[in-house]
Amino acid sequence: MSIDHDFAVVLEQINAQWPGIALIGCTTDGEMSSHILFAEDSLALVLLSGDDCHAVSGVARSVSTDVAGCIRASVNDAVQRLARRGGGDRPSNGAAPRLCITMPDGLTVSGSAALSALRAALGDAVSIFGGTAGDQWRFTGTRQFHGKEVLQDSVPFLLFGEGVVFSCGVDTGWRPIGREGRVTDVDGHVVRAIDGRPATEFYREFLGNADITHLTEYPLAVAADDGRAASSYYLRAPGRTDEAGGCIHFLGDVPDGARVHITTTNRDQILAATRSSFRRALDDFPKDSGGGGKPALALCISCAGRKQILGSRTQEEVRIVKELLGDVPAAGFYGYGEIAQLEKEGISHYHNETFTTLLLGGRVGSG
Repeated sequence: MSIDHDFAVVLEQINAQWPGIALIGCTTDGEMSSHILFAEDSLALVLLSGDDCHAVSGVARSVSTDVAGCIRASVNDAVQRLARRGGGDRPSNGAAPRLCITMPDGLTVSGSAALSALRAALGDAVSIFGGTAGDQWRFTGTRQFHGKEVLQDSVPFLLFGEGVVFSCGVDTGWRPIGREGRVTDVDGHVVRAIDGRPATEFYREFLGNADITHLTEYPLAVAADDGRAASSYYLRAPGRTDEAGGCIHFLGDVPDGARVHITTTNRDQILAATRSSFRRALDDFPKDSGGGGKPALALCISCAGRKQILGSRTQEEVRIVKELLGDVPAAGFYGYGEIAQLEKEGISHYHNETFTTLLLGGRVGSG
């Protein structure tokens, strides 16, 4: 939803139309759907229903005060409610969560920290997908939605039980260049040193004497190191560069000791990655699902940074989605960060500059 909407009125109308709906959402940097393709200053609404699919919503409020504690408490409550909906008093094979969709505030709290807290509370067996809220590149304050609530500094989420069938796809279009480095001094999202030297010098090796005040087009590839292929990595987009101090502020946390590369791209590579993300999700979608191996819905979350670089070609991302899905509906948004697995059986990571795809199907229907 656009940052300029009257949020309370919109939520009131949705809840009046579908009383008791388990609703989450956020403000964005643009919306996409198979009906209108790409749009700004609009609203995208996805409705899910299924006789055998149980889902509950939850929200962690004031997360910047205690990220882990707030998220743990809200997740524990949601897991218990999901178990009761599944017909039991506590989680069982039929009521345990399998999938979490979340749309956190990424300005008041680190998206990486929010994801880490969700993973700790849910366990790595639960797939986590989503994206951090946007505010049309203003960076003054995003909003999150839960039921009829309009919130800030929160992490809303949906938990799905055993009835859901899904697959994920991820790709960026940015490819590593130059030599590998290792982060040797970091504080959350602020990288001070790579290979024992100022982080800015690592970029200078590639860019020479060019202005490195704005490095948006050259994200850092961070090796995942979670037991997956050695080539697996997620991106960290540079935000502010402190040349005097030699450090770089990224739009997401970077682990101490991480193996990193500088990356580069062009518009054609970005759009090729959109196609690759979708194909990966389609290839991994369960072929023996109740829907005959065909997804019922695609949820797409792309990065506001991709939109900035694509410019007038942004529409092409959604056209690729529509081409590959045919008559299957799709919806999504552009945010300030993305959450998805790199590999089918891997853990979820927090991404920048990435196109992520979630396909839902089986016994789930959409409207």
